Amino acid sequence: MIFDSRTVRDVMMRMKNTPLSLDMVFIGEDGRVKRVASRTTPFSEAIVGSGTPVRYVLEIRGGRAAALGIGEGAAVTLTPPTGASD
Repeated sequence: MIFDSRTVRDVMMRMKNTPLSLDMVFIGEDGRVKRVASRTTPFSEAIVGSGTPVRYVLEIRGGRAAALGIGEGAAVTLTPPTGASD
């Protein structure tokens, strides 16, 4: 799942109602990964912060970022789905 904050800002996430571990990939407006929070804790109410202003957060299954070689500084290309609107 991808979240677009529509502005560049510090982003705070949590895992309160999420039953599985996720990697949270925090992405700047320039498409560069700023931080990866790996294997977050299911059902946790602890805040997972971006640590720096970002625009996007990509959530993927826990451990996938490392398996795919996604880390700080990696380039991400975001393409809206066909027919997508704001």
